[in-house]
Amino acid sequence: KRKGWEVMKRPVRPWVMLPSRWINDHGLKKFVWAQTTGPDNLAALMVLTVISHHADKYTGIAGLTYDDLERATGISRAKVAAGLVRLEGFGLIEPPPARLRSQYK
Repeated sequence: KRKGWEVMKRPVRPWVMLPSRWINDHGLKKFVWAQTTGPDNLAALMVLTVISHHADKYTGIAGLTYDDLERATGISRAKVAAGLVRLEGFGLIEPPPARLRSQYK
């Protein structure tokens, strides 16, 4: 049985559930299109989609590198980073411990 952050990469499932409380609490409205934040917000939603499709259904942890996220979304490394910052800022993902880079929960 897997515990904590110790999870290997998983194949993409054809369908996944996303947490909905943040949407019901109007969290999706934080991803507005504005001249300065719009591109980062869009990147965040794209990255969240990839993370959710790779997350372990029991732990919620996805083992993905920046390269994986770039390939899956088609956006630049800088935009992947900006999207991750937005997701962390909104409390939608937890950053991995320093020793376990490339894993998101």
